[in-house]
Amino acid sequence: MDLGCGTGKQLFSLLSSCPDSEIFGLDLSQEALQKISVSVSDKNNNLKLIFGNMDNCDNLLNSEKFNLITSCFALYYSENLPLLIQKIKKFLLPGGRFFVCGPIEGNNSELITFQSQIKNSIKRNSPYLMSETILPEIKNHFKEFSLDTFANPLSFPSSNSLIDYWKSYVLYEPNIEQEFIEKVASHFSKNKTFVTTKKILGITTFV
Repeated sequence: MDLGCGTGKQLFSLLSSCPDSEIFGLDLSQEALQKISVSVSDKNNNLKLIFGNMDNCDNLLNSEKFNLITSCFALYYSENLPLLIQKIKKFLLPGGRFFVCGPIEGNNSELITFQSQIKNSIKRNSPYLMSETILPEIKNHFKEFSLDTFANPLSFPSSNSLIDYWKSYVLYEPNIEQEFIEKVASHFSKNKTFVTTKKILGITTFV
């Protein structure tokens, strides 16, 4: 099961690597689930898409049990994280695993530095929810777990691509939008790309 599956990046990987397994994707966006449905062959009857809030997963999934549960860049949207992690643990079969990942300190540091040069900007960092919120709860509920860190450089080839990303991200500040756009234009007048690095913590638990 992939909690907060979005448009299916992890689901498509699971379908490829585990073609004989029953795979569930749960998300609160009906539009995202529809995009998955359009992309998946009718022959993939082992994929089950469920519309709903992850916090209500116990009611949506009834008595299902899983060998693997994943949640990538989604779990921190839970309204009751301690309770949700308890539910996830109950869903796991003996020997099952839960993998969750998200940003940590140093994530998007290049973009943060770039934005901080705008005088009226008030955002100097993004939340470090994996290390500050999720990891402590994992430690409370699982005796065995492992940690892995990942660095993924994102390269933006144009002003519009960077501006679109910024507007969709937690660093976005409407009051400095025009100044940000001008600063981006200045950057691309001298450079071909803008690179910022996603720094990610992955936690794998063992039952």
